[in-house]
Amino acid sequence: AHQLSLDRPAAIKILHDKFARDAAFIKNFIHEARAAAQLNHPSIVQAYAVGEEDGIYYFAMEYVQGNTLKSVLSHSGRFVVDQALRIAQEIGAALDFAWNNKQLVHRDIKPDNIIITENRVVKLADLGLARVRGDILNDHSEEIFGTPQYVAPEQLLGYPADNRSDIYSLGATLFHLVTGECPYVGKTPAETARKHITDVLPSPRDIVPGIPEPVCHLIQWMMAKRPGHRHQSAAEFLEDLALVQKGDYPKHHPLKAFAKPIDVKNIEQEMKAVVTARQAAEAAEMRRSLHTSCPLDGSDYSVASITQSHNLSDVRPAVLKHDLDHATTRTSLKLAKSPNAPAESEALAAAVDTPPGASEEERPDKREWSRISRLKVLIFILLLFGLWAFYYFWHEPPNKMSQRELHEKLVEQEQQHLQREAEEADEAARAAELREQRLQTLRDQRERLRRETIPLARRHRFAQARNDYAAMAASQEAEFRDWARGRVEMLELAEKALATFRNTGTELAGMRFVAPGQIRPGQIVSIDNTTISSEIIDQIYERAQLVGERRIPVEVAVEDLELPRVIGLIDSAWSHRGGTDKAERDLMVGAYLLARGEMLEEARRRLQNARGRIAQSLLGEIDSVREAVRAL
Repeated sequence: AHQLSLDRPAAIKILHDKFARDAAFIKNFIHEARAAAQLNHPSIVQAYAVGEEDGIYYFAMEYVQGNTLKSVLSHSGRFVVDQALRIAQEIGAALDFAWNNKQLVHRDIKPDNIIITENRVVKLADLGLARVRGDILNDHSEEIFGTPQYVAPEQLLGYPADNRSDIYSLGATLFHLVTGECPYVGKTPAETARKHITDVLPSPRDIVPGIPEPVCHLIQWMMAKRPGHRHQSAAEFLEDLALVQKGDYPKHHPLKAFAKPIDVKNIEQEMKAVVTARQAAEAAEMRRSLHTSCPLDGSDYSVASITQSHNLSDVRPAVLKHDLDHATTRTSLKLAKSPNAPAESEALAAAVDTPPGASEEERPDKREWSRISRLKVLIFILLLFGLWAFYYFWHEPPNKMSQRELHEKLVEQEQQHLQREAEEADEAARAAELREQRLQTLRDQRERLRRETIPLARRHRFAQARNDYAAMAASQEAEFRDWARGRVEMLELAEKALATFRNTGTELAGMRFVAPGQIRPGQIVSIDNTTISSEIIDQIYERAQLVGERRIPVEVAVEDLELPRVIGLIDSAWSHRGGTDKAERDLMVGAYLLARGEMLEEARRRLQNARGRIAQSLLGEIDSVREAVRAL
């Protein structure tokens, strides 16, 4: 789009209709979008304005010319490590700025929302819009809300996201950048999301062996399964990132305990877990041991420093070359950062091949002496091997085993077999127990959804009620998945029933209507989303002669209508608009009554008249809904 007032290009996003009907959501959306618009940072796509026009809620922002990281990854594969770290640094700085200034959390960090401009500037997009995300689509399609390839475990478990959730998603994004693959991949979006909770994070080096170990440690710390085990702020993450960019190990060393699957039976405790003093000491000790074996901190590993640390006239070339190779392997981030590295490398290679002070005539003798030494060592090794073979085959025949030893061996094998069977049985019992716990959780959730749907349906909040079923509709358990999808169909039919007269404008003008509290019938003038406008006509007589009429306007909120009047209005509007299929009308009315949990016998009669697959499914819900109404 083009902003006329400032004569500049702009990008505009509009809110989907299903969110635009939710007043609570609109309030949060406008609040966060306005907060984002007050942020001005070079790595954040600048927000211009948020507002509403003719019922359309929009969000205007800076128009950025460039490519998303997702597009670059799909065309070019993985990033160079240094480039990936620079991108993570700029996004981390943007998150730190947003959190410290407006307490804003992005909630959906992923390659799609990171743009590299034509000038190679990194930009974070959709800050202030990410609250829209959070549900997996029912059809298990690849493009899904919440982006399970990068979502933090606490968001999947229904806990509010904070800046640590963004750090987790940034860690998953960094994993993808340096390896070219997502950290967790499943056959469906739901399976991919579940792996964040249950599976151990693979090391990036398992996918790309050349990735430096400090980078792997940084990603593993960022993607700890529990929020308390990660960096607690973007500023803390940036400190570790700065060390890694210098070739040093991060201050925080990842422990195996941080990668263990989350215990869903103790979710509250898991979400409150923090790094204990013992774990902190263990991590510090492991980091010190790494520095002892490979002193990255503060050491100069340029080629010049290695050359100067050896007296090349006294050290054998083979030994010097081994030291150089070892230093190169252990310090892949720091090696060759010296500005004179190419020249120094050539000089050192020459020094390795030709020791200082050695002339052309001396080289053959030294090489001959080296070959003789190696031959002596080889002969000595072969002699030792021959002595061992003679002793073993002569003194102790390998196949000779006493009856007692054979019996003990068989008993040991039988015990191992029994132990394996017992372990497999225990594992199967634990799996069955976990499945039963998961099923019980789903049963409890189903009862809770039945109870929570009724008050929402009575207030005609059908879209909000449907959103509550999204997670169960994506379940791997067919019983609960099919039930949730059937309930979503029920809510859609209920909304369709209400739409027979709501938002019809003047289409039903003149239709007979008795407003609540009135005895005399009136006629409809117009109907919008929330209000029915009608009027009562009084005839005026003078001396027994009709001389005129008076129109008395009456407005009624749709939510204030008594249920029998709503049903009567649906039936009248259906006929007035030319509806002929009574089975379809009865199916909608039956679903509407069932969703509200009222007039259930009338709902049963209507659904029996409708018949069909959906009607039979809803008939099976009537008794359960009656119990849910009693529990309210």
